[in-house]
Amino acid sequence: MTATGPLNEDPPKAVPRGGALSLALTKRIKDLQITQKEAATRIGISPSYFGSLMSFERWWGTLTRERLIAVANFLDVPTINVLMMAELVESSDYFKQSNVAEEMEKALARLKGDARYATMMPLHSSWDVTPPDVKLLCALLYNDLSGRDIMQLQAMLLKPTMG
Repeated sequence: MTATGPLNEDPPKAVPRGGALSLALTKRIKDLQITQKEAATRIGISPSYFGSLMSFERWWGTLTRERLIAVANFLDVPTINVLMMAELVESSDYFKQSNVAEEMEKALARLKGDARYATMMPLHSSWDVTPPDVKLLCALLYNDLSGRDIMQLQAMLLKPTMG
Protein backbone atom coordinates (compact mmCIF):
# COMPACT_ATOMS: atom_id res chain seq x y z
CA MET A 1 0.00 0.00 0.00
CA THR A 2 1.35 3.43 -0.93
CA ALA A 3 0.41 6.82 0.46
CA THR A 4 -2.14 7.17 -2.34
CA GLY A 5 -3.57 3.63 -2.36
CA PRO A 6 -2.78 0.06 -3.37
CA LEU A 7 0.08 -0.46 -5.80
CA ASN A 8 -2.18 -2.11 -8.37
CA GLU A 9 -4.75 0.72 -8.32
CA ASP A 10 -5.30 2.45 -11.66
CA PRO A 11 -4.75 6.21 -11.68
CA PRO A 12 -7.98 8.22 -11.76
CA LYS A 13 -9.22 8.94 -15.28
CA ALA A 14 -9.71 12.50 -16.41
CA VAL A 15 -13.34 13.51 -16.76
CA PRO A 16 -14.02 14.55 -20.38
CA ARG A 17 -15.34 18.02 -21.17
CA GLY A 18 -18.92 18.19 -19.93
CA GLY A 19 -18.47 14.95 -18.03
CA ALA A 20 -20.10 16.36 -14.91
CA LEU A 21 -23.35 16.73 -16.85
CA SER A 22 -23.22 13.14 -18.08
CA LEU A 23 -22.59 11.96 -14.51
CA ALA A 24 -25.53 14.03 -13.19
CA LEU A 25 -27.80 12.63 -15.90
CA THR A 26 -26.66 9.06 -15.20
CA LYS A 27 -27.56 9.53 -11.53
CA ARG A 28 -30.93 11.09 -12.36
CA ILE A 29 -31.78 8.27 -14.80
CA LYS A 30 -30.90 5.73 -12.13
CA ASP A 31 -32.89 7.59 -9.45
CA LEU A 32 -35.96 7.75 -11.73
CA GLN A 33 -35.45 4.10 -12.72
CA ILE A 34 -35.85 4.85 -16.41
CA THR A 35 -33.82 4.05 -19.51
CA GLN A 36 -31.54 6.39 -21.43
CA LYS A 37 -34.05 6.16 -24.25
CA GLU A 38 -36.83 7.46 -21.98
CA ALA A 39 -34.56 10.24 -20.71
CA ALA A 40 -33.76 11.27 -24.29
CA THR A 41 -37.47 11.35 -25.12
CA ARG A 42 -38.23 13.52 -22.08
CA ILE A 43 -35.43 15.92 -23.03
CA GLY A 44 -36.53 15.98 -26.65
CA ILE A 45 -33.54 14.54 -28.49
CA SER A 46 -33.05 11.27 -30.32
CA PRO A 47 -31.84 8.33 -28.24
CA SER A 48 -28.82 7.86 -30.53
CA TYR A 49 -27.78 11.51 -30.18
CA PHE A 50 -28.32 11.32 -26.42
CA GLY A 51 -26.15 8.18 -26.33
CA SER A 52 -23.35 9.98 -28.16
CA LEU A 53 -23.53 12.83 -25.64
CA MET A 54 -23.52 10.45 -22.69
CA SER A 55 -20.55 8.48 -24.08
CA PHE A 56 -18.58 11.69 -24.75
CA GLU A 57 -18.57 11.20 -28.52
CA ARG A 58 -20.27 14.59 -28.74
CA TRP A 59 -20.02 17.61 -26.46
CA TRP A 60 -23.05 18.97 -24.63
CA GLY A 61 -22.26 22.41 -26.06
CA THR A 62 -23.64 21.22 -29.41
CA LEU A 63 -27.19 21.33 -28.00
CA THR A 64 -29.42 24.34 -28.55
CA ARG A 65 -30.34 26.55 -25.62
CA GLU A 66 -33.85 25.08 -25.75
CA ARG A 67 -32.46 21.53 -25.32
CA LEU A 68 -30.12 22.65 -22.51
CA ILE A 69 -33.13 24.10 -20.71
CA ALA A 70 -34.91 20.77 -21.23
CA VAL A 71 -31.89 19.01 -19.67
CA ALA A 72 -32.10 21.39 -16.70
CA ASN A 73 -35.81 20.66 -16.33
CA PHE A 74 -35.13 16.92 -16.49
CA LEU A 75 -32.47 17.27 -13.79
CA ASP A 76 -34.69 19.67 -11.82
CA VAL A 77 -31.89 22.22 -11.52
CA PRO A 78 -31.44 25.82 -12.71
CA THR A 79 -30.20 26.16 -16.30
CA ILE A 80 -26.97 27.79 -15.08
CA ASN A 81 -26.08 24.51 -13.34
CA VAL A 82 -26.37 22.67 -16.66
CA LEU A 83 -24.27 25.32 -18.40
CA MET A 84 -21.59 24.96 -15.72
CA MET A 85 -21.61 21.14 -15.85
CA ALA A 86 -21.45 21.23 -19.66
CA GLU A 87 -18.49 23.62 -19.34
CA LEU A 88 -20.19 26.32 -21.36
CA VAL A 89 -19.79 28.76 -18.47
CA GLU A 90 -16.85 29.05 -16.07
CA SER A 91 -16.75 30.52 -12.60
CA SER A 92 -14.60 33.41 -13.85
CA ASP A 93 -17.43 34.38 -16.24
CA TYR A 94 -19.23 35.86 -13.24
CA PHE A 95 -16.60 38.53 -12.75
CA LYS A 96 -15.50 41.60 -14.65
CA GLN A 97 -12.34 40.34 -16.31
CA SER A 98 -10.54 43.66 -15.97
CA ASN A 99 -10.58 43.28 -12.18
CA VAL A 100 -9.79 39.59 -11.75
CA ALA A 101 -6.00 39.48 -12.30
CA GLU A 102 -5.31 42.48 -10.08
CA GLU A 103 -7.62 41.21 -7.35
CA MET A 104 -6.02 37.75 -7.47
CA GLU A 105 -2.63 39.31 -6.73
CA LYS A 106 -4.13 41.22 -3.79
CA ALA A 107 -5.78 38.01 -2.59
CA LEU A 108 -2.45 36.17 -2.58
CA ALA A 109 -0.86 38.97 -0.54
CA ARG A 110 -3.73 38.91 1.97
CA LEU A 111 -3.62 35.13 2.27
CA LYS A 112 0.14 35.24 2.88
CA GLY A 113 -0.45 37.92 5.50
CA ASP A 114 -2.72 35.66 7.57
CA ALA A 115 -0.64 33.69 10.09
CA ARG A 116 -3.03 30.73 9.90
CA TYR A 117 -2.44 30.21 6.17
CA ALA A 118 0.88 31.89 5.35
CA THR A 119 2.95 28.71 5.65
CA MET A 120 0.58 26.80 3.37
CA MET A 121 0.39 29.34 0.56
CA PRO A 122 2.20 28.50 -2.66
CA LEU A 123 5.25 30.38 -3.86
CA HIS A 124 4.52 33.24 -6.24
CA SER A 125 5.90 31.15 -9.13
CA SER A 126 3.37 28.39 -8.36
CA TRP A 127 0.51 30.85 -7.88
CA ASP A 128 1.26 32.39 -11.30
CA VAL A 129 0.64 29.07 -13.07
CA THR A 130 -2.40 28.11 -10.99
CA PRO A 131 -5.57 28.13 -13.11
CA PRO A 132 -7.78 31.19 -12.45
CA ASP A 133 -10.74 29.09 -11.29
CA VAL A 134 -8.56 27.41 -8.62
CA LYS A 135 -7.29 30.82 -7.46
CA LEU A 136 -10.87 32.04 -7.27
CA LEU A 137 -11.91 28.98 -5.28
CA CYS A 138 -9.05 29.59 -2.80
CA ALA A 139 -10.10 33.20 -2.38
CA LEU A 140 -13.79 32.32 -1.96
CA LEU A 141 -13.00 29.66 0.62
CA TYR A 142 -10.79 32.09 2.52
CA ASN A 143 -13.55 34.73 2.36
CA ASP A 144 -15.97 32.27 3.95
CA LEU A 145 -13.51 31.06 6.59
CA SER A 146 -12.24 34.48 7.60
CA GLY A 147 -15.40 36.51 7.11
CA ARG A 148 -13.33 39.04 5.16
CA ASP A 149 -13.94 39.98 1.53
CA ILE A 150 -10.30 39.74 0.45
CA MET A 151 -11.05 40.19 -3.23
CA GLN A 152 -13.81 42.76 -2.93
CA LEU A 153 -15.99 40.18 -4.66
CA GLN A 154 -19.18 42.19 -4.35
CA ALA A 155 -17.66 45.01 -6.40
CA MET A 156 -16.37 42.55 -9.01
CA LEU A 157 -19.57 40.59 -9.54
CA LEU A 158 -21.36 41.29 -12.75
CA LYS A 159 -24.63 43.05 -12.08
CA PRO A 160 -27.67 41.76 -13.96
CA THR A 161 -28.92 44.25 -16.49
CA MET A 162 -32.54 44.98 -17.12
CA GLY A 163 -33.37 44.55 -20.78
